[in-house]
This record gives sequence, structure tokens and C-alpha cells, in this order.
Amino acid sequence: MGIAGSVEAAAAALRAGLSIAHIQVPDPPFAAAAAQLAQAAGAQASYFLATHSIYGRADPVRVVVDRAGSRERLGLLLASHGYAMPLDRAVRDALVDRALAANPDGVVLLSMFSTAHLHANLARVEQGSHRAVALFEELASVRRADDAIIQCAARHHQL
Repeated sequence: MGIAGSVEAAAAALRAGLSIAHIQVPDPPFAAAAAQLAQAAGAQASYFLATHSIYGRADPVRVVVDRAGSRERLGLLLASHGYAMPLDRAVRDALVDRALAANPDGVVLLSMFSTAHLHANLARVEQGSHRAVALFEELASVRRADDAIIQCAARHHQL
């Protein structure tokens, strides 16, 4: 049996112990679909994973800028991880790299509407995706640090 749908539906099927051979789910920025499914599946589960919608439904550049806190901060983070500017191109490259790194043994469906898209995506595959793992871990920690500062300020304000 196979499932195509939400991460939540696929995870529920895996937790229920259903024999799932193929799963296809969206994996937009910061979703961690593969990790969520692996956690739900447990060590014994074996399925083939296909991910899609790696840019999400919203403007992917805005989503990543919002996570970083500013275009300037994001530009510095991208550059420190070896991504070349302009910012929009660097974000898109990093998102492809993140998707490939998150699903190394499955299929990442990439929409391509021109030969230039094909060449750009093939270049991402050839360069490897190791940089994206560290970048997105750092973006996650930036968000956690910002959230901690906001919570601390809120507690201080209440005193």
C-alpha cells in the first residue's frame, strides 16, 4: 500500500502499524517531513519516500528571511555556509539542498519549467547538500534563541 497526502496522515498510518511501501508528502521549508515520518515509523519500518513542494505555498524567500529575522542576517548566514548571492538565488539553492539532504534515499520531486531550472537543479545534486544541513540547523537555533529572548522580555515586563 502507498500513501500520498499529509505528513500527519502518513505518520498516523505508520504508527498504526499499517504495511506502507510508499509515502509521498510535501516537505516545505522547516517542515522536517522525513524526520517526522522516521520518528513515527520506528526502527523496523521500511518504506520508500517521495517528497515534493519543497518551496512551500508561500514565497520561500520570505519564509526563510522571516526565520532568520532579516535579509541582512540571512545573507550573512548564507554566505558563511558558502552560498553565493543574490539572496533569492542563494535561498532557492539552499532549499533544494535541504530537501535533497532530508531525503537522501528517496525521491525529491522538483518542478522545472525551463532548461535553466534543470541545469540549476542538476548542479545542486552534483555539489552535494551537506552545507544546507548546517545552515538550517543554524536557522533553527536563531529562531529558538529569538523565542527565548522574547519569552524572557515578556516575563520581565510582567514583573
